[in-house]
Amino acid sequence: MEIVLSFKNKLGFVLGFCTRPSRTSRMASSADQWDRCDKMVISWLINSVIKDIGQSSLFSVTTRDVWLQLE
Repeated sequence: MEIVLSFKNKLGFVLGFCTRPSRTSRMASSADQWDRCDKMVISWLINSVIKDIGQSSLFSVTTRDVWLQLE
């Protein structure tokens, strides 16, 4: 999974390097974009594991949270 995330330039989401920008009026679109990417990576992770494990991660807030649960 790390290889795929690295290829898609999303590995920072699971390793914690890519943090959410603060939500100021100037940075609102950056925060929204980060949220969309984070949710996309969460869906990849949840869909790549068996159903029982994926369901336990449904209420995680960030990709990093899901990743730590799956380790």
